[in-house]
This record gives sequence, structure tokens and C-alpha cells, in this order.
Amino acid sequence: MKKLIASSAIILLCLFSVHARVYETLVLSDGFKLQGYIMERVPGEYMKMQVESIVGTIDRDYIDDTQDVVQNNRSLMKITLNEEGIEALGGDEDLKPIEDNYAFNSVLGPVKVLLNGRNRFDYEFAPKDGCGEYLINEEIIVAIETTPRAGDAMRGLVDVIETSSDNYRGQIVKNVLGQAISMVDEEGVPYEDINVNEIVSMKVEGLDGEEDILKQAEFLDVVESDNYDEPLTGVILAKIYDDDSEKDQIVIYTLSDEEIAVPTNSITKFGREKNPDFKAGKKYTVNSGEVWVNGNKAKRYNGALEQKKNSYSLGFDAANKGVIEIKYTDLDDGELVVENKYESQFRNPNLLKMLPSRIVSQSGKRTYAFDDTELMNSHSNVIEQGRPNSKDVVKTIFKVNKPGSKMSDLYILFYKSGDKNLAYIIKILG
Repeated sequence: MKKLIASSAIILLCLFSVHARVYETLVLSDGFKLQGYIMERVPGEYMKMQVESIVGTIDRDYIDDTQDVVQNNRSLMKITLNEEGIEALGGDEDLKPIEDNYAFNSVLGPVKVLLNGRNRFDYEFAPKDGCGEYLINEEIIVAIETTPRAGDAMRGLVDVIETSSDNYRGQIVKNVLGQAISMVDEEGVPYEDINVNEIVSMKVEGLDGEEDILKQAEFLDVVESDNYDEPLTGVILAKIYDDDSEKDQIVIYTLSDEEIAVPTNSITKFGREKNPDFKAGKKYTVNSGEVWVNGNKAKRYNGALEQKKNSYSLGFDAANKGVIEIKYTDLDDGELVVENKYESQFRNPNLLKMLPSRIVSQSGKRTYAFDDTELMNSHSNVIEQGRPNSKDVVKTIFKVNKPGSKMSDLYILFYKSGDKNLAYIIKILG
């Protein structure tokens, strides 16, 4: 038990708050689970992990006192260790923070108690800023568990495993190192465990067949090899195994759009870094009569919309009430993607930025005015327009500029259709 508790070491001093995203979980030989994401791995030596939360067990023999507390509307517990417990928490060379910046004391927590047992507590820490970076000796790592992506995710990576007798497609959810891999299919149904000795290749594909795979990986792989002077950064597309292990290799698709095969025995380190271009998105269906903007269903402007010869006006105050709010940081290079069915009233959309100089106040009411010349000029802002699939959905991509710091810009998405002019108001947040 002393080994079990000592392995938690300084980790126990992190404070509980709100969960960060848990991408992976390392299951250790003493039962502890470290949750976060793996940053790098030197095969056969260690892994480096950004730890966001920890699940562990502490024996009651090490506890002097407990105190129930409430923090952020959560019922938690502070645990005071006795002298034997303090002595046991002396650290562990197989599991240590890269920066020793967690001051030790005899009080653990507050922690979230998962199990209040007769002889032990099972607990969880989820610190506000994470527990930091940790080096973990591979000898104490039993398995790597991966959190499945959301079922409605629009982009991501699909795992494809080929064995000597079968093929599997879906998501790897657990890798018991050197023994077996657990997978679920694309509907989330588990396969039987796969013996690692029967694997011929492990590959990944993009969930969205039309999107660049470099934008579908939540993390980018960084491979250091004796064969290359500089690290290779991109997405590892395949790991290929040969009867002669000296011929094993990985294939990485780099940021410069090259596929490079690298002999496994030349690799000195695998690293990973968060992908700034990754956006999972959500699956959705564009139905008749609907307009979607960057995956958000738009609400039609239902205020006064007037037309006089070649000019138009709408109520500015009403426009501010039914807006679609989209963060500029959620756009891909400033691209505003508009989708609708190929129907007569939704042909040739226009996107106009609402300029303060066009706001007119009269009789206590404010209106926004624009004309056909502005509509005609707005077409030059269209990057692409077409039908991307067989469901007759038209996609139009407009380019917008980033608003000033802590500012926002309003746009009118306008469909000119005779007596059935339609408007949708979009707010881009800086």
C-alpha cells in the first residue's frame, strides 16, 4: 500500500475544480489513472503527459481526519494525513512532475470522492489549470485508454486496423501495451479485442472525406528520426508491421503535403502538439426552407423589410434580436459557410457588412438602408458556390475580416427573390 500511495506523490496536492478535456488516460500498474493527453514518447523509456485530472485510491490507515467542503457548488472533501501518510507521500522516481512546483503539506484536496469505502477512499482531482506535465516510466504503464469522440462529430480520425485474418474500422478505445487493442465500430459497438501480434497495419482516415486530414486531427504528430535532421510534423497515416521487425515503418503526412515513410527503428521520439486548425464540428442535416451558417441553423429576420425601387431597409433594433452569433476564431481562415437547399428563393445569396453610416434614425426608430449596387458588389466576395453532395445542398463561402479587439461586426445575409426577399442577421464576434 505504501507503494500505491507513494506513486500519487505530489499529484495529490492539486486542487479540484472543473474538468478540462480528457483525451487519454494512462492506467498505471498500481491502479492510478492519469487523465489528459500524451505529449511525447521515447519508446521503451518514458511518456510525457499533460495531466488534467487523476483518479486514485488512498488507504484509511493514512488518514487522520476528513472534512466535507463545498466548492463551486460541488460537494468535496479535504483529507488530513497522519505522520505515516505524510512519510508515504515521499515521491516516486517512476512518476514525477517536470517542474517541482507543488508545495507539499499534510492536507489533500479538496477532492471529489468517488467511493467512500470501509478501508479506502477512491477520489478524483480535476485542477483548474491541470496538474502540469509529468514524466512516467513506461514500466509502470499498463494501458492507454482513449476517450471516444462525440457521436455527432463531423470531423476526426477513423482508425483502420488490418490483421492476418480480418479488418476493423472505427475507434481505438484502449491499448493494453504489448497485448491487445480494444476498438468500437463506427456505431460505437465494441469489437472483440485484437491481439497485437496479429496486426499487419494500423491506419487512420478522415471522418469527413472532403476535408483535409491535417484539419481533422486533434493533435499533430511530431516524429524525430535519425534519418532526418529536423522533426517531421503532420499526421501519422499508417504503422506497417513486417515479419522482419527491422522493416517496420510509419507513414507520416507532413504539413508540406508530403507522405514520408520512416523506418521504425530509426525513430528516437514520438511527440504530439495540439492542432490549432482542428474543429470537430457537429453533424447536421439541411432541410428544405432552412439556412445554415457554419453549422448553425439560422433564424430568419422577421422584422420590417421594405423595398423601394432599387433600395431596401430593415429595422436595425429588430435585427439585433434574432442574430446568429459566431466567433471569428471558429472560422477557418475567415470563411463564412452558408448552406441551403437548391430552391428558387435561396439562389444567389449576398452578404453585406452593416456600416454605422447606413443607420438612419427617424421617429424614434432606427433602420438600416442598402441598395442593389451594394448587393451586386457583394457577389465579388464569394469564394465558392456549388452543390457538394447529392442532397441538393448549395454551399456558398464568403470571406469576412476579423473584427477589432473585443468588438463585433453585423452582416446581412440577403436573398433577393422578388416579393419574397429573405434576410438573416449574422454577428461575428472578435
